[in-house]
Amino acid sequence: EIYRILRRHLRLPLRSISKETIRYIVKGGADEDRVLSWFSGLIEKLETFAQDVTSTPILRRRPLAQPNKPISGSTSERKMDVGFVSEADAGKDSKC
Repeated sequence: EIYRILRRHLRLPLRSISKETIRYIVKGGADEDRVLSWFSGLIEKLETFAQDVTSTPILRRRPLAQPNKPISGSTSERKMDVGFVSEADAGKDSKC
């Protein structure tokens, strides 16, 4: 049943989804904007799937991409590539 629902929402068999995910991870040196855009789209599809299979309301979190932006308050030079935030209106200039 879950496989059928995933196929309906993601329009791909699970094996293809897995292969595509691994391809993006292993590729390295990928265009960050393109990868983050793909990841955002995948998250939206998974959220739609979750709404159809659960009756419990879920906390809405969305990906926040801030590559090349230092994490404020960090003692070393760390940067967050992508994270999840619970603020629906968070944008590129939001604090982590």
